[in-house]
Amino acid sequence: MELNEYLRVLGASFFFALATLLPFLNPPAIAPIFLSLTEGASSATRTVLAKRVAINVGLMLIVAMVAGNVLLSFFGISLSIVRVGGGMLVVERQYGYLEFHSRSTAEVKAGAAAVLSALGASEDDAKRPEILASRVVTRIDPQHAFLINRNKLGSMIVGGESLYLLECQPASYAILACNEAEKAANIKLIDYRMIGASGRLYLSGDEAEIRNARDAAEAALRAHGAR
Repeated sequence: MELNEYLRVLGASFFFALATLLPFLNPPAIAPIFLSLTEGASSATRTVLAKRVAINVGLMLIVAMVAGNVLLSFFGISLSIVRVGGGMLVVERQYGYLEFHSRSTAEVKAGAAAVLSALGASEDDAKRPEILASRVVTRIDPQHAFLINRNKLGSMIVGGESLYLLECQPASYAILACNEAEKAANIKLIDYRMIGASGRLYLSGDEAEIRNARDAAEAALRAHGAR
């Protein structure tokens, strides 16, 4: 590849990665944390630290971007063959997780077909879901709600609301259950975990709506062969 072409591809990849990562890095939310950690430092010291952090993070992102392309190339997988945005790639000893997305369902299916083809697998080879737990907890105590909210990344549960808990295997089926539950009922997503040995889903809202969400989530998993 010629130098100009390489620089063009590198630049396009960099700006694409930057646009993807900015919502996760969330500079406006990080700024108050930086100010609290450097409390008492002079403006000059803060400026020097901020520059060092920006340079180090930029170098880390470039290295991760290049290494990520090399990793996908090693497995013969290229996201550029379809118009989807890479979302997440997790590699563990026993479980791996790959997610990409697009506004076009056809493009996502084309990407999935390319991945399965590279692995020599098909949709029929996927492990069927198993519901490990599905429970509705009514009228959550305010103190209990506080403890739940402290460790969750989604919306906040309010005392008096009902809570739905779902645990399933494989973990990624938690996304499917969550999507169908949100379409079927007026509820709030408190948290979900879709990586590892099992997936977990936490929803809250009015008891009647929560029960509708539970039914939709279970139905979605059973439609894919859940026991």
